[in-house]
Amino acid sequence: MANPDLFLEPLESNDKLADRIGEVIREAQATSDKAEKLKCLSKAEHFLLNVDNSGHLLDNFLDEMLEFASSDDFHMRCFCANFIEKACKKDAEVLKKAITHLSYLLMSGSQSRGGVKVMKRVIIVCTNIYPYILKWACSRKADAEVEKCWEAFSVLKGRIISHADSDNEGIRTMTFKFLEAIVLSQSLKTEESDTSKGEDVMTLNEVPRDHRFISYRKLQSEAAVNLQSLMDQTALPHISAQNLLTVLTVLCTISKRRPEYMARILDCLEALHINLPPTLGASQVKSMRKELKAHLLRILKHPSSLPLHLRITTLLTDLGASQSEINRSMPANIAELRRKASKRQTAVEEPAAKKKAKKDDASGVPLDDDDYGDDEPGATDGGAPIPDSAHQSAIDITAEFIYERLNPKLVANLVLISLVTLPDEMPAAFASSFTQIATAGTEQHRRHLARSMATQATAQELGPGAEQMRKEKLAKFMERQSARKDGAFIPPTPAVHIGGHQGPKPPLVPLGALPGPAPIPAVPKVKQQFNIFTDTRELSREEAESLFENCFHAIMKAERRFQFLSSSCLPHLIQALCHFVESYLSLLTLSKTTDFPSAVAHLVSVQEMSARNISPHTQLEGSGSADHCEL
Repeated sequence: MANPDLFLEPLESNDKLADRIGEVIREAQATSDKAEKLKCLSKAEHFLLNVDNSGHLLDNFLDEMLEFASSDDFHMRCFCANFIEKACKKDAEVLKKAITHLSYLLMSGSQSRGGVKVMKRVIIVCTNIYPYILKWACSRKADAEVEKCWEAFSVLKGRIISHADSDNEGIRTMTFKFLEAIVLSQSLKTEESDTSKGEDVMTLNEVPRDHRFISYRKLQSEAAVNLQSLMDQTALPHISAQNLLTVLTVLCTISKRRPEYMARILDCLEALHINLPPTLGASQVKSMRKELKAHLLRILKHPSSLPLHLRITTLLTDLGASQSEINRSMPANIAELRRKASKRQTAVEEPAAKKKAKKDDASGVPLDDDDYGDDEPGATDGGAPIPDSAHQSAIDITAEFIYERLNPKLVANLVLISLVTLPDEMPAAFASSFTQIATAGTEQHRRHLARSMATQATAQELGPGAEQMRKEKLAKFMERQSARKDGAFIPPTPAVHIGGHQGPKPPLVPLGALPGPAPIPAVPKVKQQFNIFTDTRELSREEAESLFENCFHAIMKAERRFQFLSSSCLPHLIQALCHFVESYLSLLTLSKTTDFPSAVAHLVSVQEMSARNISPHTQLEGSGSADHCEL
């Protein structure tokens, strides 16, 4: 329901509307009440974004609205971030002035009260406006101001991505959603992309190839790098359950909306199913497997998952899904999809064969830049991880190697070897999450098991597949070095930079152009000194006497051992005893007690004998021994 305070009398002209907006902003500047200030700013926001259709008033009053971003109140700064989001969606030109305020809000978040909330709000705002900003920048090919603004926003984007390893769980969660927006906006949309949640605002299909300051291939490569960063999060041993669920949801959303990544994401989900983080509790493991099962059932309905149905159904069976659940999640027109997939495969293989034959005929001819596939949608430079064919082939080689040797005799030997490491009782976490494998022993399950083991081995760069990839990579490197020595043309591999730029191009935004956060006076911390009377508990009389007697008896036992040693040890022993006596006397004085053990007289006599240089052994043999026994 709309706010009733915003239903105001209609205004006849833009002049009256401008006067009304200026009056409301002045009221917000004059009042010291935070609630009243937010109320006035909400009215101004309503006038600028909803009432004014021309857009001129938004540009006129933008500076006045953004001034409140430097407020000490975090509610005010969150409001300014939300205002920037709504204004950028209405007119992306607002970002030219708002980019510095967004950078300031993100950088100053950790230096003030409520800073974490401000940082999370800024990341959410950047997540929501990123497709609009990229679309706006792509539509302005020759605008120097837009180029500077895009450079500044790329810097801000890099700062947000760096928070993927933040200690704050909430900030990490918001960063994962921001990475999702980057991957979806900088990857290709196909006919089979899921559009159930609405059409994409911006995709890589809309990026022009001849853009002056935005590179098509760099955006595509950056999306692949960020996707790999998301998948790497699932392998972290100490990731929290909340962030793991967020990453799982993000990856499954990307797999449905960008089918080109579905195979890679399925590999990641298989590895996650086998190696859940050890820090998760039994209930968290159960919830994680339930969520993974639900996402896989949704992926199974996707038309692009047809070549992966065997792997998905095997994984669902391991997660406890029944055959009826799997059948209900199958696409309704599966026969038609198979015919289309077969035709598509044939259409792809024929041009590839012709291109290979043409390339063989043209061997030895100097190549142009166009021969390297820059105009193909799936082309990437520098061996970027799209589609990560080397990694996939390594997994396939290792999986086939394991499958050929995965016979009953070997499995029985592995079980016998592992019996010595099993616990005496079944862990509760394993008992609660274990499900009976209905297809155990079948060829389908053997291949699934071999691929799961190969995925883990390849991730650690082990196995014949990884070894073969290393040899091929070394051979290609030696071939390139030999060709370079012979004077052949080798196209350079440009480095990937955030924001889609390449080469040593100097930044259009010089260092220091973005204003840093204003120094916020830190609240001085009161130094708390240690006070024995307030930080300790006073001993009772019984505890003090028991403590003293235990120490005294321990020292006297040591004195018996020192009788057979040199007499030089005796002064040290007497000094230690006198120290305890003085401490105990002080304790008795504080507790107003006059009682004291008779051992004091013996200690004083021993000290006097030591002063006269009389050997204590003679006294201990006589009457002193009785006193010693009494002590």
